[in-house]
Amino acid sequence: MAEIKSSLEIAMERAAAMGGGGREEIDREDGMKRGQLTARKIMLGELEPGVLADELSSLSGEGLSAARTAAAQILLEAVPQMPARAISGLEALVGQGQGAGSLRSLAEAVAAIQQDDAALMKELTLEMAGELFKAGISGSAVRPNPAAHPGFDERRQAALASGFKRYNTAAQGLAEALELA
Repeated sequence: MAEIKSSLEIAMERAAAMGGGGREEIDREDGMKRGQLTARKIMLGELEPGVLADELSSLSGEGLSAARTAAAQILLEAVPQMPARAISGLEALVGQGQGAGSLRSLAEAVAAIQQDDAALMKELTLEMAGELFKAGISGSAVRPNPAAHPGFDERRQAALASGFKRYNTAAQGLAEALELA
């Protein structure tokens, strides 16, 4: 029967094969897993973003560094899907340290994208409602769908282009500050 090994046993075997420095490898691997797990729990709503530092506080050295890096990568990747939770998690991770300015820029870029998107949706809704009214279609049941507008994709891309440029610049700056790039 095949023997099932835990990740710790596998890491110990690798460390033994490498010789010295095995403990650092184990700490790094453990830290990476803890950072990933904590960040995922934050994104799933199982943990509040503010407890990120507490969750990683038992780690030190290579383990803490690997945990912070792994958590930062997951949170940064999650910003487009769940900006509020991801940015809160990144704030807890960054604190007042290096990267705080880039994080602020990232949050401002996300807010600008959301505002521009909402303004475009409102504009297209009004435009479509006006066209429907001209065609004699009106009433409380009429609900224009901006996403069905013939020029939706092009207009949305144009409306959000500067926000996405700011977002990409800020995300790159934050990644560099957190030494992810």
